[in-house]
Amino acid sequence: MTAFTTAVIVVLASTSVLLLAFGMNLLFLTWRAMRLHPARHDPAPRGVEPLVCVQIPVYNERYVAERVIDAVCEIEWPPSRLEVQVLDDSDDDTVAIVEERLARWRRRGLNVTHVRRKKRIGFKAGALAHGMTLTSAPFIAIFDADFVPPADFLRRTIGVFADESIGFVQARWGHLDEGYSWFTRLQALAIDFHFLVEQAVRSARGYFTNFTGTAGVWRRSAIADSGGWSAATLTEDLDLSYRAQLRGWKAAYLEDLVVPEELPVSIDAYRRQQSRWATGSFQGAFRLLLPVMRSRNRPAVKLAAAVGLPVVGTSDCHLDEQFGTTFSLIDAEPSVESVLSAIKKGRVSVVSRPLTLARCASIAIRLALATGKEHTRTRLRPSPPPQEAPASQASASARP
Repeated sequence: MTAFTTAVIVVLASTSVLLLAFGMNLLFLTWRAMRLHPARHDPAPRGVEPLVCVQIPVYNERYVAERVIDAVCEIEWPPSRLEVQVLDDSDDDTVAIVEERLARWRRRGLNVTHVRRKKRIGFKAGALAHGMTLTSAPFIAIFDADFVPPADFLRRTIGVFADESIGFVQARWGHLDEGYSWFTRLQALAIDFHFLVEQAVRSARGYFTNFTGTAGVWRRSAIADSGGWSAATLTEDLDLSYRAQLRGWKAAYLEDLVVPEELPVSIDAYRRQQSRWATGSFQGAFRLLLPVMRSRNRPAVKLAAAVGLPVVGTSDCHLDEQFGTTFSLIDAEPSVESVLSAIKKGRVSVVSRPLTLARCASIAIRLALATGKEHTRTRLRPSPPPQEAPASQASASARP
């Protein structure tokens, strides 16, 4: 046996073990998720609301900027206790669109600020850090431009911070354009699996839970205590949330609080999005695995955190391969019929046919678990998907 053959066998054996661990982890999380009940939290009391700063990082989001600004400004919270920062690093006509919309809300008496930087140092992480220097608010809410928060968002999240150990609160993502195509439906199922299964179990059992970069609220002191926002990885949200939990802060996940977002409708935009998430997850694993294993957390927490870091990246790559590779073979809108037609016409090779069908089966089995959980409970659902094309077909790919 040559050295090359030995190396190949070692690589195959190692990846097989990792894939087995990945699958076992998903089965464990699914089993636990089916037995969970969403935690109940009291809303923030009226009359004693703390000052909250809502940050909206924006980069060339001309199609959705007005929508998110309006949704944030319509959140039910005393105007004297609410600050809104639009962290605008755009270099197109988004700048004018944002300024015009903010002027409208200023006339209504809201404290809204259009924050511009000369250079995009640190990209989103740098914008968030810069915005924090302009406010003294003890709580920081964050929404990406393609999200639409409900009016009771702050009322339901700020109440959770009555527990002084909570560092951040994460809401569940919903989907504005889930019904636009089979491609968006599959993406929605994948995201639902993450939130209804993975996030739910990790939060309930005290495992490390990742902040998803949007649709959440941070305690300012937790950010500062954890070293602040860092642009060292492409997933600054994952990085900060793990550092905060290593410092002893806890995460709270509100499964019944749904914040709808706009899914990418093109395969190219989706693959760019997944590439960023996967790359950032592996960067985070290299930075955080050693501190996690050295921490004083109980072994189960360490194991879940250690598995969770590379699994986030592996999961993103796996879904990207399943969705992207399979549907790149098809010119038409992705559907079961188009996949089978591509196989019948020979556009999928004989070797790859079983793999393509296996990928489709894998998608169906894994994501049906999330659908099953969704339909076994009463859920808050976002408004029906629009019939027309989404407001921005590139919003998911425009952000760094």
